Amino acid sequence: MQPDLLVVCNPDQIKPTHIEGPPRLAIEILSPSTHLQDRYRKMDLFARCGVQEYWVVTPFPSMVEIFELVDGGYRVWKAFARSETLKSPSFPALSIELDGVFEFPLEPDEREMLRVKEGPAEYRTLDGKVVRRR
Repeated sequence: MQPDLLVVCNPDQIKPTHIEGPPRLAIEILSPSTHLQDRYRKMDLFARCGVQEYWVVTPFPSMVEIFELVDGGYRVWKAFARSETLKSPSFPALSIELDGVFEFPLEPDEREMLRVKEGPAEYRTLDGKVVRRR
């Protein structure tokens, strides 16, 4: 699996045909068709491979979530909104104004977040009774 973007800090990892070993940073830009794979499958694989930092970029609502590898798994380091300046735990000198990154027009139907309204949940108890949660 390949991330949308990656950063390799060790030049010895860069081979003519591939990168040997994990990148320092992997970045995924979510789309409706890949968001589950990017958030679960790739995130788990990159953590197991030792990628130190993982960014998940969501175009709408515009935000970047930064995950840091701790004890073999990712923990949320920080999330940044469109109006904020991104900072990285691995690259302290890096500073990205996200207004410029997310400077693209939204379609008229994307200007407001959609609200999903669900009915009361149903579940079964161990003895088979159906219970409705209100």
